[in-house]
Amino acid sequence: MVLGLGSWEIVLVGLALLMLFGPEHAPGLLRTAGRMQSRFQQALRDLEEAVEEEKTDATQGIQLNTDELPSSDEGTEDDDQR
Repeated sequence: MVLGLGSWEIVLVGLALLMLFGPEHAPGLLRTAGRMQSRFQQALRDLEEAVEEEKTDATQGIQLNTDELPSSDEGTEDDDQR
């Protein structure tokens, strides 16, 4: 399945190209369309890899320093002294 098209749909598109552009131009058009699809798929893979890399970097970069957080006991002592 190419671009969500079934085999019969691809055959119909190919026949339409033959009828519209003739047998001398149709192979070049199909070749160009194939190259464009390959470039688009590669760009999509590169984008997915970049997003995954950023997501991994972001999750590894988040480090919680619990030493600076007040403990739950400290808050209750202040309330008891008032």
